[in-house]
Amino acid sequence: MRSPRGSASAQPAERSCAQDACVVELPATVLELAVDRTSGSAKIAERAAHALAELAPDDAREAALVLARAHPSRAPLLRLASLVLDGPSLGAREFVEEMLGFDSASARVVAEVLPAGTIVTISFSSTAMEALRARRPKMVL
Repeated sequence: MRSPRGSASAQPAERSCAQDACVVELPATVLELAVDRTSGSAKIAERAAHALAELAPDDAREAALVLARAHPSRAPLLRLASLVLDGPSLGAREFVEEMLGFDSASARVVAEVLPAGTIVTISFSSTAMEALRARRPKMVL
């Protein structure tokens, strides 16, 4: 059983090796997040941080790189990868705390400048949804 929060006794991911090369078999959660094209960046990054915190340090680094390559335009995942590469378990926990604060602060700032009438959005991000709930415009399309 894996220890919580990516502590020193975290279990390694499955590895298969042949001729000095190893392939890490990443957890299903990491693979699902790598192909997720519908969730918002913040939600993917938050779920990824929790998953990475459960991995052994080397596996967390490998998984962070996979996620960053899968979502190169999603800044939260790039930030998470950067923190995890510096210090896997601490980086993932630090990221979750940082992310929760940024999301709420961003939503409050955006809510203050949104119009009260009709708002058209193509975003379903958690930050956008929180800002819309805070502003309560007459209509959202």
